[in-house]
Amino acid sequence: MKLDRRNLSLSLVILVNSSQQIFAADLKGSAISIPSAPATELDKPSQGGKSTAPTAGIPKNKNNLRGITITGDEEAQKRTPGSTNVIGQDTIEKHHQSDLQRMIWEVPGLYFQDEDGYGLRPNIGMRGTGVLRSQKITVMEDGILIAPAPYAAPSIHSLPIAGRMESVEVRKGSSSIEYGPYTVGGAINLRSTSIPEAPWRAKANVAIGERYGRRVHLNIGGSQKNFGWLLETYQLGEDGYKHIDGGGTNRLSAQDVMGKMRLNTDPDASSYQELLLKLSVSGENSAESYLGLSQADFDQSPYRVYAAAQKDQMKLSRQAVSLRHSIEFLPKSILTTTVYQQKLNRNWYKLDSVKTGITASNIKSILSDPIKYSSEYDVIRGTTSSADALTVKANNRRFYSQGAESILSQTFGTATRHEINISLRLHKDEEDRLQNDDRYQMNQGYLVRTTAATPGTGNGNNRIGSVAALAAYVIDNIEMGNWNLTVGARHEALELNQDDYGASDPDRVNTPTNKQSKIAQTLPGAGAAYRLTPQLSVFTGVHRGFGPPTPGSESDTKPETSWNVETGVRYLSQIFNAEFTGFYNSYENILGRDLYASGGQGTGAQFNGGKALIKGAEFVVRTDLGALIGLGLKVPTFANYTYTDARFESSFSTTLEEWAPSVTKGDYMPFVPHGMGGFGIGVAKTGYPDLHIIGHYQSRTRVQAGSTDLNRVEAIPSYAVFDLTSGYDFAPGQRLYIDVRNVTARRYVAALRPAGVRPGMPRTVWAGISLAL
Repeated sequence: MKLDRRNLSLSLVILVNSSQQIFAADLKGSAISIPSAPATELDKPSQGGKSTAPTAGIPKNKNNLRGITITGDEEAQKRTPGSTNVIGQDTIEKHHQSDLQRMIWEVPGLYFQDEDGYGLRPNIGMRGTGVLRSQKITVMEDGILIAPAPYAAPSIHSLPIAGRMESVEVRKGSSSIEYGPYTVGGAINLRSTSIPEAPWRAKANVAIGERYGRRVHLNIGGSQKNFGWLLETYQLGEDGYKHIDGGGTNRLSAQDVMGKMRLNTDPDASSYQELLLKLSVSGENSAESYLGLSQADFDQSPYRVYAAAQKDQMKLSRQAVSLRHSIEFLPKSILTTTVYQQKLNRNWYKLDSVKTGITASNIKSILSDPIKYSSEYDVIRGTTSSADALTVKANNRRFYSQGAESILSQTFGTATRHEINISLRLHKDEEDRLQNDDRYQMNQGYLVRTTAATPGTGNGNNRIGSVAALAAYVIDNIEMGNWNLTVGARHEALELNQDDYGASDPDRVNTPTNKQSKIAQTLPGAGAAYRLTPQLSVFTGVHRGFGPPTPGSESDTKPETSWNVETGVRYLSQIFNAEFTGFYNSYENILGRDLYASGGQGTGAQFNGGKALIKGAEFVVRTDLGALIGLGLKVPTFANYTYTDARFESSFSTTLEEWAPSVTKGDYMPFVPHGMGGFGIGVAKTGYPDLHIIGHYQSRTRVQAGSTDLNRVEAIPSYAVFDLTSGYDFAPGQRLYIDVRNVTARRYVAALRPAGVRPGMPRTVWAGISLAL
């Protein structure tokens, strides 16, 4: 069969022309990285990972175009030589979640730290990577990196509202090397709502909750023979569960709007093609703060916020666009090309320090020792201060991320079947900081601004950091009888640049201090899975882990590198699924980063941590107990648990907050709990209301590196929290429901960083209705 050169050339022209426009900057040196999986609107599994029917008018033989899924259906998971999990559409709709961290309670091997109770700024880690700002894992939407600046500033300050998604896919181990740049832990892919397959379809989910809570999720769309479209919005708001001294609450308003349009050739065309345009905008306005409580005040009133946080506020806006072209130019040859761009502006205006003597004290120090800093502590709580005593920092940042990626998938062979994926991605992103410090007086419990600073003055955060990347990978998935093998490699080559203008040049008229560096890494990986029976398989894999440093890093800062090994056993059947995996990650160099979120100075500086070793085991079981023992009703049940031992293998001194002042070989890493688990059970029978309870447990977790007994150091206490959902389907596609978050009203410590004790969300009741037309 001959290759259709005209259609292939068309797709390549889209990539080249788009790349030329996007990359006006010179990309010097070699570079390659792994593009996230490309996507079409076809072959998109939902309902827990099982494939849906093909789009209206498109026969099944066109359903083999590579989709945006990174996990695939149940059969694909059986063949995958690595750990994979899918939170399907049924689960998301059943629990009406908008918080990504609560969605992944069902997935083992993941760690997270709550921050605001709504999941607006997720803190997620995988297999010991650390959780702060999800900066060490790869997070995507429809296969496209969605961190504000994935290379230059990987901390995730904002995500699209997770409740808008159709499913959430998680991949760990050697099977995740395609989804870089961060390959130590793994990847999370948020799959947005598919264009409906019917000529038209609409869904509505509206709920009201305590504290004037409101939640609205609407979408409408449809498909014809050569055209499909979708419009969707998710709106979330609440007056907040924390009460600020002097009046007000930690109110929240968040919006997310997304649209898709698909054009495709006739389904029976000899060379099928599809073009998908996707646009999304989102925003947030919330009275969130980094200021927590002293332990004594938390014990007395956990949902209190000190008067000094009266002006704290987060404002952000995000816009994203992507254009994806897919062509099946041969029956088993598919080329998908995507051009994308994302912009995010945010200003988090929040209390930074208090000065009652000669020098100012940061809020973390004050709340760590209220006795030593008693005068500053009194000011935070409302005692009248001198003029200019309080510094409130405008953490103003602008981000962009853009690029073009293309992937060629070729399948051949019969007795031994190969699927070879070759991918190329050009990418550039940037973080622009221009911050200012305003000065306030505390006057009888109320903040009054006394001095407004010039933009760029204060702590010197007046700089631009950028990264240009050329990335590629080659992966061969081999199926040979009961064996499935994956071998391949990815290459990341980066140019890092930082221009620092300093606090004295807010207009940026002078020549900045410049730092430049280049990095290139080749990351091999291999895995194998063997099916012992149609249900039971074993798998193992090894791969090279990598995490790049950020612009402005010191000359001696090394990339984060590791060798990662996993071995597991998996059982998948119609009514019982189970997986057990052991993992072993040996770091040659682990990186730490100075963040406000960890109680540091927020400089973004990175620190070499030397050798480290993370080892552990995870398991997950899912079943329908009703079907398993013949009860005559559905009893969906899951349980998972992860044990992790994460330790430094080097001794060193450092100024990094969570490691300082020194680390001794054998010390435990902070923010990695030894134990974490999830549990859920439900009861459902047609014609009756259903009931579902899910829970999460986390063991006591240290927030400072060390080896002292956890009961004798500052640590987040262990806790368990449960959510309840009950609903009744009064007609097909029509449902009334009640959700109760933290149903036992557990008062628990969610975090001790960046400053003081912070509570988890209290019991919150929602009532709503969902309609599908």
